[in-house]
Amino acid sequence: MLSRRLILAAPFALAARPAFAVSGACGSPLLNQAMARMGGAERLKAVRALRWTGRARIFTTERTVAVGVSTMVRPFEAARSDTWLADEGPASTRSLIVEGAQGFTERSGQKQPMPAAMLAHERQQYALYGLMLLAPLCGPGVETWLAAEADGSGRLEIAHPGAPRTTLVFDPGARLIGAENRVVSPDDGVTEVAQDFAFSGEIEGGGVRWPRTMAIRQNGAPYFELVLETFAAEM
Repeated sequence: MLSRRLILAAPFALAARPAFAVSGACGSPLLNQAMARMGGAERLKAVRALRWTGRARIFTTERTVAVGVSTMVRPFEAARSDTWLADEGPASTRSLIVEGAQGFTERSGQKQPMPAAMLAHERQQYALYGLMLLAPLCGPGVETWLAAEADGSGRLEIAHPGAPRTTLVFDPGARLIGAENRVVSPDDGVTEVAQDFAFSGEIEGGGVRWPRTMAIRQNGAPYFELVLETFAAEM
């Protein structure tokens, strides 16, 4: 996930928690249909890495910054995001790197350890992409609670050992359209930041269908928008 710390150096407000009626969503019609829409449970289980490129806007209190983005995520393990100012091109690239329990920032070949608070924040941010694959929700140590509506839509709350507690939101066709969670602040690693995500559109790579557009709000304010131009799921 992009950090404002790297912009120049490199769905909304959390809804009230619904009454989750079903504990254990694995095997539920909603989750089965959602995985089928994305490419099928077996294919999603086989994904080892996600890669994409795109363009993004980051909203700060002073201005909106346009950047180019190239990202690789190995769910719950590692990630790298290269970003560059849209009006300067790749020469301005700055990188954010998470490798297990370590994190780094990089510019012009100079790699620096990431502050502990920032690392905790980024590890939680990148974990969302693993949850979005859906298949990991049926893995060991994961708890889920499902609130399904009569029209086929639903909300799925997830407690995953490698991610902050997160709720995924699905439309009546079992398409993933949003998410909600709280992550620690990159400033102190303690204060919580409320986030909600809105997903739209679709892009396909490696037989996996993924949201093309993602918008994030933090504490109710616009924070980040990303539009994918390429996407690949690697097995």
